[in-house]
Amino acid sequence: MINLEVTRKITVDFTAEQWGLYTHPNYREAYAAAKDLNESLEILFNDVNNSKAYVLMQMMNELKRYRKLGGADSEPMYFLERVVNELYGN
Repeated sequence: MINLEVTRKITVDFTAEQWGLYTHPNYREAYAAAKDLNESLEILFNDVNNSKAYVLMQMMNELKRYRKLGGADSEPMYFLERVVNELYGN
């Protein structure tokens, strides 16, 4: 539509525990990873051109980067799916 701009903005502050990352003995590394994941989710969701499927796929790839912290385990993937479903209203 002419003269219409759609925007959306989220700010994310999930902890390493909420993401389901291993925090012991990798406390600092896990919290840095959580910060990166939060920033990635914000950037991806705040772009209104990104679909739910795209955001989910890209974030799953981000989680896999933190495989050694448990990022590829079922708990972080399930948490991500719940968050994305809530963001997109499903």
